[in-house]
Amino acid sequence: MLMMLMIPIVQGIEECKEITPSKDVPCMIITSYNYPNNCTTYSMNIYDSIPTLLDSRNLTDYGLTGKCNTTFNYTEQGSYTFSISSGDTGSIIVEESDNMELAIIITLISFIGVCAFGMSKSEEDYVKLPLLLLISISISVLLNVLQNLAVANGIIASVTNVIGTLYIISLTLLFALSLFSLYALTIALKIKKNPPPEIGSPLYWKKQEKKEKNRKKWR
Repeated sequence: MLMMLMIPIVQGIEECKEITPSKDVPCMIITSYNYPNNCTTYSMNIYDSIPTLLDSRNLTDYGLTGKCNTTFNYTEQGSYTFSISSGDTGSIIVEESDNMELAIIITLISFIGVCAFGMSKSEEDYVKLPLLLLISISISVLLNVLQNLAVANGIIASVTNVIGTLYIISLTLLFALSLFSLYALTIALKIKKNPPPEIGSPLYWKKQEKKEKNRKKWR
C-alpha cells in the first residue's frame, strides 16, 4: 500500500487523505519515497469502486523533494483506488464535506425547535400530533446523520454503536407514533366535525332524554 505524507505545496493543494472531504478536492497523490528512475517514466491508473478505469497518466516531479506526484480531482462521493507501474497501490474515499453535514445538523435541530415551540403554543390535538410526528422524523434523520459522520471520522465503535442503537429505537418509536397519530388525528377530526352539544343547550337535553328513554327500555 502506498503510504502518503501530508506536505502542502506552493499552489495551495494539499495531499489527499485516505478519507477526503469533497471540498478538499482537487488534492495531490504523492509517493512516500523516491523512485530510482525519473517520475515521468511511471504511470498511474485510477479506478472507481466497480472498478472501472477512470484515468491513466504519467507522474511528475514533486518539486525538489525527489518524490513523484499527480493530481486527484474526482469530487463524486465514493471509493477510488489507484495503482502505479512501480507496484504501489492506494485508495481514496471521497465523502460529503463536514460543512454540509454540519449545516444539515443545524437545520434539523432548528426545525425540531420550531416544531416543539409550535406544540407548546397550540391547544389543538390535531395540530400537536403532526408536529410531534415531524419531530420524531427529524430526530431519526439527525441520528442517522450523526452515525454516518461518526463512522466517516473514525470515531470509536462503541460511540457509533450507541448512535446506531438509538437510531433503530427512534425508527421503532416513529412507526408506533405514526399509527397512534393517525388514529388520534382521525378521532380529533371526527370530534371537530361533529362536536358534542353544549351542556344546557336544547340539543343537550334532547340527547339526555333519548338516553333516559333507552335506559328505561332496557330495564
